[in-house]
Amino acid sequence: MPEVKASGILTIKKILEARGPEAEAVFTAALSAESLKVYRLAVAPSWIPFAAEAEIFEKASETLFPENPQRLRRLGYEVAKIQFKGLYKVFLLMTTVDYVVKRTAQIWGTIYNSGSARVEDVNDYGGTLIAQGLPDQLPTQREYICGYLIGLLEMTNVRNVRVRKDESNPRAWKWIFTWEKKK
Repeated sequence: MPEVKASGILTIKKILEARGPEAEAVFTAALSAESLKVYRLAVAPSWIPFAAEAEIFEKASETLFPENPQRLRRLGYEVAKIQFKGLYKVFLLMTTVDYVVKRTAQIWGTIYNSGSARVEDVNDYGGTLIAQGLPDQLPTQREYICGYLIGLLEMTNVRNVRVRKDESNPRAWKWIFTWEKKK
């Protein structure tokens, strides 16, 4: 069964805790019993089912950004900004976006227990992340990844990051991203 590390869920917990008990109560009330159990028991090394992650992303984005039509992207963006702070943020400013993009594909296997990722067509202004072997990844997760990539890449020395999904091949999800160099 395809599973994913709980790191995104743990960051969402932090965001909800910062918003206060009311926000977390609204969020947890919206979850199915199964996903609520996953949410409550998640710890750093946990592997969680794709379906539970997708439901948690959906309900968290609805709770945190109810008026935002791109709330899943916004959630992914906020999670990336929190996960890559401190020393990571300093490192990202010192490295190249090319390195970060290629490294993203390399760490795929530490986050997902199935599938693989690679990067193609990387140049000074963009590239493509391609994930294969993830038949159970839901549209919710693919949209969340768009926001996550934007948040991550914005922490390098680029601006105006844009990510577009290409879901035409269900055996190879693609995220095509572009950016402009900071002046």
